[in-house]
Amino acid sequence: QAFAYFMFPGEVPLTPEATDRLMAINEYQELGSGMRIAMRDLEIRGAGSLLGAEQHGNLSSVGFDLFTQMLGQAVAEARGEAPEAAEEDVTVNLPAEFFLAEEYLPEVDKRVLMYRKLAALTDLEGVDALEKQCVESYGELPEAARNLFTRARIRIRADRLGITSVGTAVGKLTLAGAEVPKPVFDAWRKKGAQVFAKTGKVNYPLRKDESVLECALSLLEELGGADDEE
Repeated sequence: QAFAYFMFPGEVPLTPEATDRLMAINEYQELGSGMRIAMRDLEIRGAGSLLGAEQHGNLSSVGFDLFTQMLGQAVAEARGEAPEAAEEDVTVNLPAEFFLAEEYLPEVDKRVLMYRKLAALTDLEGVDALEKQCVESYGELPEAARNLFTRARIRIRADRLGITSVGTAVGKLTLAGAEVPKPVFDAWRKKGAQVFAKTGKVNYPLRKDESVLECALSLLEELGGADDEE
């Protein structure tokens, strides 16, 4: 049997991070709790609220998808394996919150697993299935969680179309690397969009009452539908 004593000056207040760590150690005392303590420490030290407004540490600097990719490459190098060539990711930079709240899914290890599953998906059917599983297991999705799944659909559709980025600028939705068929080109121009065929850039005006995520998904569906027809 082993014992550990943690001592600190009583007159000096602990930082929030130190308090959280002590609470985690106190909470997980049974045998086999090492993984839970490690995941809790990851949340405190490096992951924060994951993809939300309160990210911390290394993950906040590069984003969750790239963070896990870099981690995988580092593990492969440590094992002496040749790292897989990284594919060019679609950049989705839209003004919305994308995260699973702790109140919705309290277990940090399950939240991290859900993020990893969603980031690894490359087909829309998989996103639908994972979202259904999430609702059945934890209840109706909060807005930020719905946004997270919508963002995954935007990423997948954009990747299929060869689009490199989806974002906003000065009240407009912007696409980069888009090949816009003439029927869609004409329809968007009538709605006030700017379409630059040579550079593949699109500036599409957003209405004040319009969800930027739904607008982005709708435009990508239009482009995908036009490709299917051709």
